Amino acid sequence: MIWLAALGVAANRLAVAGIDCSIDRNSPIVIPAHAKVDARKQAYRLPDGSILFLGSFTIDADGAPNAYGPDNRGLDDIANAGSPGNWYGLATDAQDCGPTGTPLHQSTNDPAPGFYVSTTSMTNPAVQDCRKQRNYVDSTSIPYVALPKAIAKLDKNRGNLVVIERLSGGSPEFAVLADGAPSYGFGEGSIELATRLGLNSDPRRGGTSQREIVFLEFTDRMGFPASADEVRSNSSAAFAKWAGEARLKVCRQVLSPPPR
Repeated sequence: MIWLAALGVAANRLAVAGIDCSIDRNSPIVIPAHAKVDARKQAYRLPDGSILFLGSFTIDADGAPNAYGPDNRGLDDIANAGSPGNWYGLATDAQDCGPTGTPLHQSTNDPAPGFYVSTTSMTNPAVQDCRKQRNYVDSTSIPYVALPKAIAKLDKNRGNLVVIERLSGGSPEFAVLADGAPSYGFGEGSIELATRLGLNSDPRRGGTSQREIVFLEFTDRMGFPASADEVRSNSSAAFAKWAGEARLKVCRQVLSPPPR
């Protein structure tokens, strides 16, 4: 993050026409590197508790009825759901549907019979059955993000509201935190959110490895999302309360890569 340091003290507190974006550089949220293909990354907490960072975007198919299936025929590669003894992305026949059991197949009463039951950290209190696909947030219809614990602590009943924007342009998009990500993760979201951002939404080949996506996470939260419209309504209200696009434009100056 050498280029950020070069911005100097002015980058710690940017203000335009009374709009403030103070970032605590003394206590950044540090995300570890992954192998040799990644570098250590940082997210920043604002005084109001919101968190801002510049990330990439990996497609998270979890929660989609046809996310994973036998013979690797789901939307995503079965390796992204775990492996025998550690199925972290699938419901299993263990008593708590935990990772050590055998993956469960959806029944004729589920959305995609024959496919595995694909899970998300957020669950539906109206279902309360870990063996049912409807208990989880559907990646194909709900705009959600998945973030590491260092950035956001997950709650199965409520998720933080989030705004996402591409540096290359376009309107901000709205999402809810609904799933976890690896400790080194720095930007992951649902198929529906990728589509709204104009990214390739194929879980096996889509997203972007470039750090070109602005993530803004609020302290405001919502319960299990019934629809994309409900997510937009809640997240856009939180965004407006935060000072909206005018403030995000100021904050983006801190995160944007240096000119080439």
